Amino acid sequence: MASRQFEPGRAVEVMSPKYGSAYRIGGRLVLTAAHLVDEVGSPCQVRLNQGFGKTGARVVWKAETADIALVELDASIEPCDAVVLGRLPETSAGEKLEFQMYGYPLWARTQREHNKTAAGGRQIEGVIYLADASADGLLVLEAERLPPEGLSEKGSEWKGASGAAIVCDGLVVAVQSQHQNPHRPASLEASPLWTNCSDEKWNDLLNQHGISPELVTAQLQATRTISQISEAKKIIATEFQVPFLRNVYFTGRSQLLQDLHAELTGTGVAALSQVAAIAGLGGIGKPQTAVEYAYRHFPVDYDWVFWVKAETELSAVTDLASIGRSLGLAGATLDELAMA
Repeated sequence: MASRQFEPGRAVEVMSPKYGSAYRIGGRLVLTAAHLVDEVGSPCQVRLNQGFGKTGARVVWKAETADIALVELDASIEPCDAVVLGRLPETSAGEKLEFQMYGYPLWARTQREHNKTAAGGRQIEGVIYLADASADGLLVLEAERLPPEGLSEKGSEWKGASGAAIVCDGLVVAVQSQHQNPHRPASLEASPLWTNCSDEKWNDLLNQHGISPELVTAQLQATRTISQISEAKKIIATEFQVPFLRNVYFTGRSQLLQDLHAELTGTGVAALSQVAAIAGLGGIGKPQTAVEYAYRHFPVDYDWVFWVKAETELSAVTDLASIGRSLGLAGATLDELAMA
């Protein structure tokens, strides 16, 4: 089952031969920047979960004219669901499209004892102005989240973000390649995936790992400035009331999440009051699974998401009353809230 959404948990650190970012796109296949790895067939090392050990991998493909490469993880690594690959729409009226990526830029590193530094992943969002073009055919990105203290004397603070997947409208459309102009910290450049469409080896590898090589065109959104994007996030916060951040290292349980979604989205009248439960021993991650489900399916499948603490009857009633106020149903009975 293909996943059309931005998933920070798919982010991968490329540890050697060069340091950078990558993104799991399906099976055991990882998308990254070609300049981070050596020739096809050579080994490399990656880290799937921050704070854990390195994992062996092998370079299986590099683009001839683009800064894009595919790396295959060791057979011991459990395969993941496929993403949906895409392309940007053609523009004639100066439209723009929002993007997301998750990488490991230099500016996210923290200083530890004995002058050691620790990597830190960062979720980056921003805008692609579709009419913009770089001299070498790359996508021009304008990032919303910037290095907090400007540029270092050693070069770009974005070093390490190379290889991160660029996601638009839930589609993986490009690979972060470079920060070409150090005097413009918000401006990044990425290699588009659609330059590989006619490459037989690229298509064969995708098919082998259960990834469709067919590219879906991203849908244009209403033209919005970065400040308007921030305002939209505040509005979403009133509709999505889950008191936990998404666990970017959540992995596995794909079948459980699919079964849960099938139960909650059944057709017919019964679907209006559909209920599902996650059962199991303490410590197996039931709340984390529920949190992951909420983040994956809002706002595509649900307009509102609420988290009710049901440890006691009082806490449940208190939370339901809060939901009622959010919905403009102050004074409603519990049955009326359930129907809402």
